[in-house]
Formats: sequence, C-alpha cells, structure tokens
Amino acid sequence: MASLESPPAGGDRNRGPALGITIIIFDVLATISVLARMYVRSRNVKQIGLDDVFIVLSLTTWIVAGAFIAFAIRHGLGRHAYYLSLTPELLADFTPAWKWQLLTEWVAAFTLFFTRISICLFLLRIFGAVRQWRRILYCALAFITVTNIPFAIIGITECRPVRKNWDHSIPGKCVSPEVVEFAVYGSGVVSAISDWILSSLPILCLWKAQMRPRLKAGICVLMAMGFFSGICAICRTALTKGVFGNDPTWDAFSWDLAEIYDSLEQDIGIIAACIPTLKPLFSSQRSAKNSARQLEDQRPLHRYPDKSTPSSSKARTAHESAGTYQVEIGPGSLIRTEEVGLESMDQTGGNVEISLVKTVDIFHQRNQDSIPGIWSAVSHPQDDGTNYGQA
Repeated sequence: MASLESPPAGGDRNRGPALGITIIIFDVLATISVLARMYVRSRNVKQIGLDDVFIVLSLTTWIVAGAFIAFAIRHGLGRHAYYLSLTPELLADFTPAWKWQLLTEWVAAFTLFFTRISICLFLLRIFGAVRQWRRILYCALAFITVTNIPFAIIGITECRPVRKNWDHSIPGKCVSPEVVEFAVYGSGVVSAISDWILSSLPILCLWKAQMRPRLKAGICVLMAMGFFSGICAICRTALTKGVFGNDPTWDAFSWDLAEIYDSLEQDIGIIAACIPTLKPLFSSQRSAKNSARQLEDQRPLHRYPDKSTPSSSKARTAHESAGTYQVEIGPGSLIRTEEVGLESMDQTGGNVEISLVKTVDIFHQRNQDSIPGIWSAVSHPQDDGTNYGQA
C-alpha cells in the first residue's frame, strides 16, 4: 500500500475514541426509546406486535455493531495504517481492525432493514384497515425487502472465503472493485429512498385525518425525522471510500463525519420508529397530573378574615377546644368544618391564621337578619345534634 511507504501528514493521530463516544451517546438514546416503547406496549397497551419484535431486533443488531466498532477502535481504527505497520505488534492489529470494521458494516445493514420493516408493520397496524393504504404499505414492504437484502448479501459475499475480505494474504477470489463500488453507493441510495418513503407515508395518511391540527402537526414532525435519516444516508455514502483507499484504518470513511452520519442514520431511525408508540405513556402521566391537580383544587380551606371579625386570635380561642369551625358564606348560610392543619401568615400587617379543613356539614337559615361573622358550635348533652349560634 502506498500509505505504508511514507509517513502521512499530521503525524500519528487517533480519532477512534471520539467516534466511540459519539456512537455510545446515540446508542443510549436509541436504547431508552426502545425500552420506553416496550414498557408502553406491555404495561399500558398490553399487546406486543411484530413491529415491536423487529424494533428489538434492530436495536440488538445495532448494539452488536457498536461492540464491533469498539473492537475495531481498539485494534487501530482511526489511526493511519502506516503507524500500525511500524512494529510487528502493531501490524498484527491491522487485520483485526479492518475485520471488525467490515463486520460492523454488515451488521448495520440488517439494523436498517429491521427498523424499516418495523415502521412498515406499525403503519399497517394503524392504517391497514383502509384498502388503499394497505396496498401501498405492502408495496413499500416488498420494495424494502427486495432492495435492502441483496446489498447486505453482496457485502458479505464479496470475497471467498469470507476471511479474504479483510485478509488479502490468504488465497481466494473477490469480486471486481466496480461491483463493490456499485454495492456501496447503491446501498446508500436505497437507504435514502427507503427512509423518505417511510417518512412520507404517515404524513400522507394523516393529511386528511380527523384530528386536532396540533396533534396532526406533531405526529408529522416526528415522522419527518426519517427525512433527516435519509440525508444522513446520502452524506455517509458520498464520503465513503474506505474500501477503495490505501489507508483503510484511517479513512475507512474519508471524514469522521461520515461514521457519525452512519450512527445518526441508525439511531434516528430507531428513535423515529419508537416515538409514535409512546403517546399512551405521556397521556397516562398527564392524566395523573390532572387528577392530582383536581384533588388539590377541591381541597377546602378555612380562612379567618382579619377585618370582618373582632380578631382572628379570638375566633381561634372560641373554637380551640371543639376543633370545629363554622363559617358563614352568606346571610343565614354556613359551612361546618373540622381542622386538618394550621398555618399562619402575615397579610397587610395583620396576623391571619389559615387552617386546612374538611367540610362535615352545611347549614342554611332562612332568617335574613343574620349577621355575617364567625359561627360557633355548642354541643348539648341531651342530644347528639348541634345547636348553631353566632359568637
């Protein structure tokens, strides 16, 4: 290789760790999305479908691909091949690094395939009752299967035996570089088209759906994430040249951004496939918050006015032993309450006591000569009722 004859410009740099950190971050986000989806499907909806199975397969294969990338970085991916050939120990890492890199690409191809199949099955579950959309989705499913599987197989069967893909020192045969180049660029174009089709279909399905405009816009924006995934596929394909270059461990992708685009394409596809299924989770949380807020709003409060009564401290003394209070809410109308808790606050210079209470009785007296104020409760030994009178 030409790259092994002279040291490359820039010296011995290693951009593998930065690549590894980027992939870990996006993998964690994708994993959280899938776990949340499975929680909703198993606990809230109580139904696991084929679309859920395929998204789990997608995440599993992508985690395996991430492990392969870690092995490749450990063996020199991200460093110049020139420096890996300086010593026998480093040279021994050259072949494993390229092997793990190729294995990553092969497994990642199935990750994308499983993600797209999951999205198709999810859309079939939602819109499959309409014959027109059912036919369109079946056609999309067939297109994804026919176009994705062959490119994945071409990558694996490029050389015979398979080991010759990364170790050209062993005897065997490989397809021509033109075929490999066609497979690489063809795979990128197919990936972009598949992502854009799957992003457009739900938007078209929802365009005339009877739902709130805000909800419709939100779903369309989320599904449009697939357009960004398709753009990542185009960028990754345009920058790919590792299989044709002389320094494969350094420019397995010509720029660092190309590998990042590949990770984004995988993880955004998984996240976009999961987000539409999480609505029951957010709906249940919102319902719980609304219920708690309603209970809080309905909790009665007893307040001693510091202007309309002789003094709040006097009112408190009048009812301290009984623990019950009656508040007039109009001429001749009152509510009897029992104290739950007591707080004090300073309002306009007056010391006002506020009690948390519960209502135990309501009394209405038609005598319009009642004087607004605080009512007291006096229990009579001869009966178990309550005689109400003004303090």
